[in-house]
Amino acid sequence: MKKVHFNRVVIIQSIPEGELHTGTKLHEDIDMLNIAYDRRLDVKLYNIKTKTELLELLFCLTNEASNYGQIPILHIEAHGRDDNRGLVLASDDFISWKDLKDPLIKLNIATRNNLFIVLAACHGANLTETLLPTDRAPCWGLIGPKKQIPAEVLLKSFSAFHKELLWTGSGGKAVKVLNDAAPRGVTGYFF
Repeated sequence: MKKVHFNRVVIIQSIPEGELHTGTKLHEDIDMLNIAYDRRLDVKLYNIKTKTELLELLFCLTNEASNYGQIPILHIEAHGRDDNRGLVLASDDFISWKDLKDPLIKLNIATRNNLFIVLAACHGANLTETLLPTDRAPCWGLIGPKKQIPAEVLLKSFSAFHKELLWTGSGGKAVKVLNDAAPRGVTGYFF
């Protein structure tokens, strides 16, 4: 497997108030690992609420990739919709995988096909359902669960994933650690 190339980690969190803000905790963990492993990455957390804010942020990330060579791991913390068709954001806005596909394709082009997406959302791996063999790729790699997984399990698993990824730079090793961190009986993550 190709090594993951990135110079920043962007966490987009869209979780309603009163719920566990897993993106905030993950940001703190990645920030500490970034210092401990001397990776010198730009680690950012963006709290967004609406579909418009998400699309505007993806547009900004695309400009930063095009103009400044920023290659993010894009980690999205949100709720997946039960019908597997997309994400439900903090404002209760729905954004379909189809609505996300074109902005992600533009971002992937700007990163020269180095965009790695982590969808820490129930049914997050279902973004792949919108892909056609004739489409441009929305990312180099995507990882996410195919089913519903509790927030605490997502946090534990993805913390282990990012720790391995920052340490080794190997997506393959990180995916193995991710699945190993999932409790027995929890369906694995799709890469």
